[in-house]
Amino acid sequence: MKKEKLRKSGFSTRSVHGGKESVHPVRSHVVPIYQTVNFEYESFDQKLRVSSGDEPGYLYTRYGNPTIDALNETMAALEETEEAFSFASGMAAISSAFLALGRPGDHVLASSVLYGGTYNFLANFLPQYGMEVSFVDVWDRTAVEEGFRQNTKILYVEPMINPTLQIVNLPEVAALAKKRGIFTLVDNTFTPPYLFCPFQHGADGVVHSTTKFIGGHGDTIGGIAVGLKSFIEKIRQIGQVYGGVMSPFNAWLTLRGLRTLKVRLDRSCENAEVLARAAAKLTQYLEL
Repeated sequence: MKKEKLRKSGFSTRSVHGGKESVHPVRSHVVPIYQTVNFEYESFDQKLRVSSGDEPGYLYTRYGNPTIDALNETMAALEETEEAFSFASGMAAISSAFLALGRPGDHVLASSVLYGGTYNFLANFLPQYGMEVSFVDVWDRTAVEEGFRQNTKILYVEPMINPTLQIVNLPEVAALAKKRGIFTLVDNTFTPPYLFCPFQHGADGVVHSTTKFIGGHGDTIGGIAVGLKSFIEKIRQIGQVYGGVMSPFNAWLTLRGLRTLKVRLDRSCENAEVLARAAAKLTQYLEL
């Protein structure tokens, strides 16, 4: 399915058919696994053209691979943005995003409640790169406004906190950041695009641990960053140089998971509603 037509399609169509058209000439029902390190060329001159960017193609899987590109294109379509880049884990995507966006002397303002791995990276590792990090109660508008500094470059939040499930008012805090020219980076792992699209609520960049809802089968680890081309170009360079990119097989497993994302999330939401109603009745009974 052509990209233009795909973007106008429904969520399930995008999740099932995204990425097929541009990554393989044989119209197989499922995107193939290009389990290869290198790629062949018709001539040395063609390799030079591909290497210089004068001709589209692939050189080395750390720099690009058709199966991984299929996942990238599908996730960009689902998040309704321009591009995506896949990583070997959610933490690889998160750490690469900060390294791509920040510079020594920059300040990061982050939610005081976060996924533990992210909190550890921000508190103990990012400062080693010369960046300042402070944590704030993102449910307190005044605290957020007072937390911004002149050198603040990134606001980092999770719309639904992992694992406490607290909800953050993303439109409000993103608007506060946007007024100051601050980049709002969002971890959308617990609220994947079928449930919530951060770009429609003020986010400038999004990361996911695809290990959770997106992969969905508990058999593959991965991460992905999505956003405008300018953001993904920066993060692609970090991924390619530091080397924490996703493997073709894990990309294929993640694509398989995306095919059932809507069905799984529908059932998860139905189950959650049943549990919530049961808990509410129990609470009413205990209060009698």
